[in-house]
Amino acid sequence: MDLKDIKPEISSDNEDFVLNDISGEESSAEHSEHSSEHHYSSHSHSHHGSGKHRHRSSSSSSKKKRRNSVKKMFSKIPASSKKSKKAGRKRSLVRLLKHKYQKLGSKDRKLVIAVLCFASVIVVALTAFLVFLAVHTHTYGEWIVVEEPTCSHAGLKERECFCGKKQGVPLTVPHMSEYSYLDTGTGMVISTCSVCSAVEKSLPVYKDIGLPVLNLTGDLADVSKNEYIKIYVSYSYDGGDFECMGNIKLQGSTSTGFEKTNYTLKLKDDLGNKYKTEMAEGWGAHSKYCLKANYCDASHLRNVVTAKLYGQAVHQGDRNDEYTALVNGGAIDGFPVAVYINGEFHGLYTLNIPKDEWIFNIKDADGDRKAVLFCENWSNAAFLDENLNYDVKSSGFEYTYCSTEDTTWATDSFNEMMNFLKTSDGAAFVSGVEKYINVDAAIDSMIVTYLANGRDNIAKNILWSTFDGVKWA
Repeated sequence: MDLKDIKPEISSDNEDFVLNDISGEESSAEHSEHSSEHHYSSHSHSHHGSGKHRHRSSSSSSKKKRRNSVKKMFSKIPASSKKSKKAGRKRSLVRLLKHKYQKLGSKDRKLVIAVLCFASVIVVALTAFLVFLAVHTHTYGEWIVVEEPTCSHAGLKERECFCGKKQGVPLTVPHMSEYSYLDTGTGMVISTCSVCSAVEKSLPVYKDIGLPVLNLTGDLADVSKNEYIKIYVSYSYDGGDFECMGNIKLQGSTSTGFEKTNYTLKLKDDLGNKYKTEMAEGWGAHSKYCLKANYCDASHLRNVVTAKLYGQAVHQGDRNDEYTALVNGGAIDGFPVAVYINGEFHGLYTLNIPKDEWIFNIKDADGDRKAVLFCENWSNAAFLDENLNYDVKSSGFEYTYCSTEDTTWATDSFNEMMNFLKTSDGAAFVSGVEKYINVDAAIDSMIVTYLANGRDNIAKNILWSTFDGVKWA
């Protein structure tokens, strides 16, 4: 028997199932059996009164068998046939609703139509609103404080979009410190809250200690004199504060072996360009500075104060040359700062002008013959007893600035000045010295150096400069 040929139908009285064309023989046999049963039933009914009960029992049993047979057959029907059955039920439901609708009166029909239209509008509007919520940009209202903060517990403020989306931000308040002090051992500010008694340690700012505070963040374990290391710089002073990137390396010669070392600091912006700022009034905006540890001078005075004395000497009297127009007469200048490295106090330093071209306010220009020559080691040339080599580093010198890439002319000029001092005397020296030496500058420098007992500045650590390629000071 092929199950595809099964066609279930529901009779008009919705009680008995009739199977059509199950197979030719089975259909005939079923028909014959049914006819015989019917004939027997009729015969019994017409001749025996008690046969009526047996007829009903036999008929009920026959119906039960047929129903069980139908159930077995339907259990073998494929899923596709079951789907068709469900579709048929849906169509029957539609027909039923249509039938019910046709029985309604005119007013009732209008009411049904109105309800259906209203429901459709609600569904469409709700769908559009849900789509809008999924793609719209939130527009928030004003912040509302939901929970007030305390010094020991964070509060909360919120703002809400008309769609119901909320944003929350924690609120904090600082501890109410009535008493703070600077721990000189750690360099940290210790504060005690008057409300909750909490103790806080923090880096000081200018107002805490009355000194500029410089904090350097980075790995300085392998810092050297030959290569710059990238760091992060934060600085607090009486004018406010700033933060930037920076490069740092060791500065000095003998001092690089001390426990507390000097540094050359270059300020940079986020793109690696020079970050120029004026650290002290009259200095102008620059990006390169020197951090002096003053390891051998507990007073931190001799370096900066001696330089300031020289600057005052330059600006005394009737001198009128390139040096009188400079910030400190061509000497370094500086002021004390508290230095922290990675949040750890490293002591008091002085922030100084570096010994290069900007200390002399030299600007590049075509045809200029300007140079700054620094003596960094003890040598015969340092005492003007021996001419410089063209590789001036081999003579213990270094050009911190030269207006041309080729320094040959500057070296020749310096050697010419040196040879004049060594070979001239008497009237020849008096008449020719001002061609090669700025005499007023030399006198002021020697007075201050001997006054301060600057033994390390008689030859070594001296800066020689020329503004015309001939006269040096």
